[in-house]
Amino acid sequence: MRRSARLTILALSFLLPASISSMASAQNTDPLPSGEALEESPLLTEPETPTALLDAVDLMTRLGRPRLAKAYLQQLLEADPDDDTLLKLRDENGPAVFAKLANNRDLAPYGGRLADRVTEAFRRRGSDPARINSFIDDLQKDPSVAGPAREILISGRETVVPALVARLANPRPGDDISDLVEILGRIGEPALGPLHAALTATDPNAAGRIVEAVRRIGSSKSVPYLSMIAFTPERAPGLKINARAAISDIVGKDGVVPRSAADASRLLIDAALQRFEQAGRAKSGAEDSIVWVWSDTARGVGAVAMSPARAASYDAVRFAEEAFRLTPESRQAMVVFLATSFSLKGRDTGLGKPMPTGPGTVFDIALSVGPQLNAEALDLALKFGDAYAATGALSVLSRNTRASDLDTTVGRSLLAALDSSSTRVRLGTAIAILKMDLDEPHPEAHRVVDILGRQLRTEEKTAVIVDPNPSRAATVAGMLNGMGYMTIVRSTGNGGFTAAAEQSSGDITLLNLNVSRPTLRTMLAAFRADSRTKAMPIIVYGPGELRNRVEAITSREERAEYLTYTDVAGAFLRQLRPVARELQEEPASPEERAEFRDAAAFWLARIALTGRQNAYPLQRAEPGLREALPDVKLAPNAAFALAAVPTPSAQGALVDALSSQQVPEVDEDISRSLVEHIKRFGVLVEGVREKALKDLIKNPPSREVGTILAPILGLENRDLDSNSEQLEQLLGQPLLPQGP
Repeated sequence: MRRSARLTILALSFLLPASISSMASAQNTDPLPSGEALEESPLLTEPETPTALLDAVDLMTRLGRPRLAKAYLQQLLEADPDDDTLLKLRDENGPAVFAKLANNRDLAPYGGRLADRVTEAFRRRGSDPARINSFIDDLQKDPSVAGPAREILISGRETVVPALVARLANPRPGDDISDLVEILGRIGEPALGPLHAALTATDPNAAGRIVEAVRRIGSSKSVPYLSMIAFTPERAPGLKINARAAISDIVGKDGVVPRSAADASRLLIDAALQRFEQAGRAKSGAEDSIVWVWSDTARGVGAVAMSPARAASYDAVRFAEEAFRLTPESRQAMVVFLATSFSLKGRDTGLGKPMPTGPGTVFDIALSVGPQLNAEALDLALKFGDAYAATGALSVLSRNTRASDLDTTVGRSLLAALDSSSTRVRLGTAIAILKMDLDEPHPEAHRVVDILGRQLRTEEKTAVIVDPNPSRAATVAGMLNGMGYMTIVRSTGNGGFTAAAEQSSGDITLLNLNVSRPTLRTMLAAFRADSRTKAMPIIVYGPGELRNRVEAITSREERAEYLTYTDVAGAFLRQLRPVARELQEEPASPEERAEFRDAAAFWLARIALTGRQNAYPLQRAEPGLREALPDVKLAPNAAFALAAVPTPSAQGALVDALSSQQVPEVDEDISRSLVEHIKRFGVLVEGVREKALKDLIKNPPSREVGTILAPILGLENRDLDSNSEQLEQLLGQPLLPQGP
C-alpha cells in the first residue's frame, strides 16, 4: 500500500538529521518528562501532516527509537485531528496499528490516547451508510482503489455490517454480489446478527442473497435461522431449496440435516429451549445485548438494545413460534410456544406485574387452552429456571383451577413449583393453591403456610454453618459475616437441619464433610425432602483430595456444590464468594420485599377469615406473624391471623404488641384480635403477660381500646361475686343528662 512506500522514503533520509525540539511545547497533551535530552531525528524533513506523523511513529518504533516515536505521537495529538482525519488514518493503516500503539508501554500514554481517539471517531462515524456505500462503490473501480476499499470494509467488522446487508438486499446497478458475499464472509460471525434478521425479508430475491452470505460464513449458529425458512409453506420454492442446501453445507456430511417440517420443528424446539434456558439463567445488571430486526419497509436492519435475558427470550419465542407454525399438532411445540411467550411477555410487563388481558393477549389465549397445557408450561419454566414464564403460567392457573385439580397432574405441577428457587414463584404458587379454596386437609397444604410465614421473617440473610470443629466454624462464620450474612453455627447435622428447616432461618447452608460422613447422601436427601429446605443452596466443604468423590454426590443435586477448605488466608473465601452468589437467587428490591410481605400477611389473614385453618395450619406461620406485628402496615392482617392460632405464644404476642405500644396506630385492630383469640381459646397467657393483660383492661391506652377489651372480663367472670363487683361501678352515676 501507499504507506510502505512512504516508510521507504523516510528510511533513506537517515543521513540528514533534523531537530525536533519544537515538539517540546505540548498544549493538549502531557510533555515529555523534564530533564531528558531530546534526540535528533534521522529524518530529512520533519513530518507535519497526520499521515506523515503516524508513518514517523511507526518507523521510529521499528528502529528502536521509542522517545522519538513518543514525541511524534505527542505532536500528532497536539494537532487535535478531527474525525475525518482519524478515520482516514484508520482506513489507510487498519485498526491493528492503533491497537499495537496502545499496547506499547514505551509509547504510553500517547499510544493509548490516539487509539481511543480513533476508536471514538469510528464509533461516531464509522457506521455512516453513505461512507460505507462509497467504499462499496469503490469495489467496481481500478484495483488500486478497489483493494484498499475491500480491506477497509473487512476491517470495519460489525460496524459496517448493517450497511453491507442493506446493500446486499438492495444491490445497485453494477454491484458484484459475490464481492459483498465475500466481504461478509471475511468478516465472519460478527456479521451473523444482521444477516439472520435479514433472512426474514419477504422479497425472495433479497432473502436468497442473504442465504448465500450466511452459507459463506458457514457457522452452525445459522442452522436454526435457515430452518425457519427452509420448510415454511409461504416461502418461495427456490429460496427453500437454497436454505436447505446451505444447511447441508454448514453441517457437513456427518451432520444432521432436517429433511421435513417435523425435523425442522424439532430442531427449532431445541434451539428455543436452549435460548429459554439462557434467559432463565441470565443475571441482571449485565451489559445490554443487541437484537437485529429486519424492516421490509426500510429494506434494512435495525438494532434494538435489550438485556441478555430479554434477548434470549426474544429468540426463544421466534424459534418456538416457527416450530409451532411448522407442526401445529405437536404438543411439545404448543407447550414451548406458550412457555416462551409467557417469558417474553413477563419481561415486557415486569416481574410481578399483571400481564395485559383482552382478546388476542397471551393471558386470554392461555386461559382458553385449559389448565393442563399451562401446567406443562409451568413445568418447563421450572426446569429451565425462568421465573417470568413460571409466574405467567401461575397467574393463569390461579384463575382456571379448582380444589380437585390438586390431586391431578396439574396439581403435581403446582406442588413442584412450591420448591422453586425463586421467591416470587414460590409465593405465586402458594397464592394459586389458596385460590383453589381447599376446605379439607391436604398432605402438602402446610407448605403453603410455610412459604407465607417465611416472607414475614427477618429480612437479614442467614447462613447455617454445620461444623464439629468450633475454631473452623468460627472462621467460616467470620467470612460469611463479612459477606453480609447473619450466621447460625451448629456442631451436628441434626442441629443444622433444625436451624435451617424448623426455624425457617437458612438462606444457605454450609456443611462440613466431617459432619455427614459417611452419610452425606442421607443429609442431602433430608434437606431436599423437606419443603422448607428443598430449594436451599448447600455448600459442602472439606479436604481437596476428596473433591472427586464428593462431587460425584453433589453433582446429582440441584443447588449443591463442593469446595476445598484450606487454612491459607483468603483462599477459601475466594472460592466461597462466587459460588454463594451463583447458587442464590438475586435479592429482591426493597419494594419487592414489601410486596411479598404484604401479600403473605393478607393471605394468612384470609385463611383465618374463611375459617380454613383445618386445611392450612396457621400455627406454622406463627413466628413470622409475630415478627410482623411491629410493622404498622402488616400488623392488622398479622394480628387477625394470630387470632386463629391456638397457642399461648400467639396470644402473648398480641398482649405484648398492645401493652408495649409497638404500633399505637393500629391498637384497635390488635385489641379486636386479642378479644377474638380469648373468645375462641380462653385466656392462655400466664405470669407477666397475664398481669399485662389485666393492666390493659384496667388502664387501656385509649377509651376506644378500653371499650374493645371490655368483653374479656365478661368472658372470664362467670361467678356472681365478680359480676356484682363490676356492676358496682355503675352506682352513683347520673341518671339524667348533665346541664350546662
